[in-house]
Amino acid sequence: MDTFADAMGDRFCEGMRLLDYGCGSGRFGAYMAARLKDFRYWGFDLPEPVSRWRKEQAALDLDSRYEGFYPLHQIEKTTAIADATDVLLLSILTHLSHGALFSILARVLPILSRGGYMHASLFLGDRPALYAAKNYGEDGLPVYWRRVVYTEDAFEEACTSLGLVWKRTGKWIKKWEQVIVSIRRGP
Repeated sequence: MDTFADAMGDRFCEGMRLLDYGCGSGRFGAYMAARLKDFRYWGFDLPEPVSRWRKEQAALDLDSRYEGFYPLHQIEKTTAIADATDVLLLSILTHLSHGALFSILARVLPILSRGGYMHASLFLGDRPALYAAKNYGEDGLPVYWRRVVYTEDAFEEACTSLGLVWKRTGKWIKKWEQVIVSIRRGP
């Protein structure tokens, strides 16, 4: 999480209002809570895990800085789009299809239109690719995952078509390059 917070630069600060799109268990929200006193956090993910995380959140008695966990399809029914200053796409772009990139960027565009930023991690390579694999979880059951690799040109085209500009702000090196980017509305 430190790598990602560092890549966010001065955007990771007191007063931050973060919409975490594809939040998983809300780990980044917990990371924020350990480092910031004044922030708001909305977590969005698939419906099934969200119901479990809501129960975990209630059990932890998280304070009012957490606005809550919601299913992805309820994003427009919350105040997150109107109130957030930043959007986090920590790993969601590494798992979705190439076609989902444009719709995700368009969905959070109102936040960027107000001067906010989107912070994302994604894999960039010299050609588009989809890798799939099967691992086994602690319970011995199979866990399927996939990695989507975008070309830099395709990512640039998706951003440009929405009037967005992006820059690399960090990276991890693996078989292909996983980069962290910050995206904002163009001039």
